[in-house]
Amino acid sequence: MARTTFSCVLVALCLGSGIMDNACAGAKRMKISLGQDQIRISHGTQDILTYACAADSFKPYVKALRSPQGRNILLDSPSDHVHHHGLMLAYKADGINFWEETPQCGFQKPQKPVEVWSETQTQVSSAGLVSGIHWQTPKGAVVLQEDRCVDLQAKAAHQAHLVTWTSRLQGGQSGKDVVLAGDHYFGLGMRFVRAMDKTGRFINATQQPGTVFRGDERLAEGHWCAYLAELDGQAVTVAMFDHPANLRPVTWFTMKTPFAYLAATLKLHEQSYILPAGQQLVLRYAVAIWDGHTDAQRIEETYRAWLSQQAKHSD
Repeated sequence: MARTTFSCVLVALCLGSGIMDNACAGAKRMKISLGQDQIRISHGTQDILTYACAADSFKPYVKALRSPQGRNILLDSPSDHVHHHGLMLAYKADGINFWEETPQCGFQKPQKPVEVWSETQTQVSSAGLVSGIHWQTPKGAVVLQEDRCVDLQAKAAHQAHLVTWTSRLQGGQSGKDVVLAGDHYFGLGMRFVRAMDKTGRFINATQQPGTVFRGDERLAEGHWCAYLAELDGQAVTVAMFDHPANLRPVTWFTMKTPFAYLAATLKLHEQSYILPAGQQLVLRYAVAIWDGHTDAQRIEETYRAWLSQQAKHSD
């Protein structure tokens, strides 16, 4: 799963501390800072993405993600739902809940080493990380093994910061099939900062409002879904993209009241999925963020540009 063709390749452990700069000739400055519990990716003097990977936490996740003008859109562990962590991936696996965080829930344990890299191609700078993760029961049995790649492009297509999230899942130590299930919001979920609650609006590629699940919660279709809101007195747009090679066409979970949330789901609450022993499930999504309110045409163009790029760098 690790990327193999770079202008520069940088490898390090997610422990201790240090800074790695993109030293490629003519590159825009892309910097990776390694801490004991997190990895920060910066562009010039501005932090863009922070990835939390503490060994004693329930899961690794993207803790902060900033717009091109520096506005963070993600909320980590709010008091109303302490298990909401920025941008995170979780399901139920063989009956073990990896979404919530109680003594009965499972843990996603990052494995060492974590590979980080930085590169530049033409006018786009990118950086990211690849990590192995063990999805473990409370007693430590490995239910799932995951290879995860988080790839950040600074001011990519149409001036958006673009994060591609790829997870490769396979059965754990038992050598048996694994049943994936979950509630209607389980998947790759994104909790927005409180300033974006209630007043924003969701749009999607189908231009349809979706169906009401309960209260303000809706389930919608379409190969992308976006949230347009205000943050620090300025407009911001956040879109999530689905890849057509994923297991099922995405079902978007959306809500803006009492808080704003967007998740890419596999609709596992209606139909679980049996991951056969020895086989892999590859899931790929992306998050694009713009300053300003971006219209559907530009989001669609950015989505198409992302698909074209993925085709060129397929595993």
